[in-house]
Amino acid sequence: MEQKGFDGNFFIGLLLIFGILIWFNLNQISNPTEIESDPINASDITHQNNTVANPISEFTQEEIIKSTLSKEDEKIYELSNNLLTIKISNYGGSIKEVILKDYYTYDKKNLKIVEDLNFNFTCFLKKQKIHTDQLVFKNINHNKNQISFQFEDQNQNGFSFVYELIPDSYQLNFQILIVEKDSYIEPEKLTWNQKINQLEKNLDHERNATTINYSFNNKSSKQLSLVKDTEKQIDAPIWIANKQQFFSTIIYSEHAFQSATISSKKPDNINSVKELRSEFSIEYDNKKNAYGFSFYFLPNKYSL
Repeated sequence: MEQKGFDGNFFIGLLLIFGILIWFNLNQISNPTEIESDPINASDITHQNNTVANPISEFTQEEIIKSTLSKEDEKIYELSNNLLTIKISNYGGSIKEVILKDYYTYDKKNLKIVEDLNFNFTCFLKKQKIHTDQLVFKNINHNKNQISFQFEDQNQNGFSFVYELIPDSYQLNFQILIVEKDSYIEPEKLTWNQKINQLEKNLDHERNATTINYSFNNKSSKQLSLVKDTEKQIDAPIWIANKQQFFSTIIYSEHAFQSATISSKKPDNINSVKELRSEFSIEYDNKKNAYGFSFYFLPNKYSL
């Protein structure tokens, strides 16, 4: 009886089947990679970068308006009289530094009563919430005693920060002027968060003499604890003072403050004195659309 063997056609068929299976598996593995990489191309990246770079003019975000800032964009402007030198940045329209000219620190350096300040004004424009500490002001007018920073949307709704340094004085006037064209602008809060840096030789003594004082009138004042971390909410103050051992920074407004949350705490940085924070709720005034404040940077012996 003859034994039946495998012929050449059988082996060729097997090779073809194996080849088809290998080809199919390779295509199944490579497809996900192609799918993941397909949606992003150079034109998409360029378009996304342009959207982020110009959100103020486009108003593409629903809740918050931001503007990017690099160090090259920041410009510092100076107001000066015989008592003070004040440096203000176009980034947020915020005070960067205040120097008292007639005084020095314990180690003979310029006395910077303000050096590490978080200043922010928030308001609502339609459904959008604006934080000024995230804006780069482009429209700026500057002369000897006054500087203004203007923000405007594409419909010419906007506001200005106006600083005016009074000659021969420790007083800096500050106004927020609002312009409404096709929409209202409603103020929300003004934040003044200041890290108090060491000015005197004895840090512990300076820390125990530093706190927040506040007043509801011009006749009397109260203060937060000198030794404990404290937070308190108060209604309708007219001024709040970041009081240090020999110097104070005062934020004053006769009518603008609806309420304030104030706090004093020891900082994480052991070389700083304290962190003093004031967050003011602003009384909305849709008739004048102007909010006036005065800042004082002065020695405690000085009488207003």
